[in-house]
Amino acid sequence: MALVEKIIPIRNLRNAARINTLGGFYLGRRQFVTQNPELVRVFLEEADKVGEWAEKNPTEVAKAFAPELKLDVSVLEKVARRRTFRLRKLTATDRFIQLLS
Repeated sequence: MALVEKIIPIRNLRNAARINTLGGFYLGRRQFVTQNPELVRVFLEEADKVGEWAEKNPTEVAKAFAPELKLDVSVLEKVARRRTFRLRKLTATDRFIQLLS
């Protein structure tokens, strides 16, 4: 939608701003996680710090991805401002977990 908003003078009635979606997740073998809790904790803390940085620096995120995605930085910056990069735990109410049950 951000690209369309840039090209065509449209009135956007709704977007996905600040909606938490499962854009990706980390999986670990139970044995590894059980045997390496400190390593897992540090990994998740650092991953969340990257997410925090990304939310505070949407222009830098856009500049980093623009060459690979071949999209205008201003379009990607708008997208970056609308999404959440921080980690969150999956819970029993998440659709993904419900599908696994």
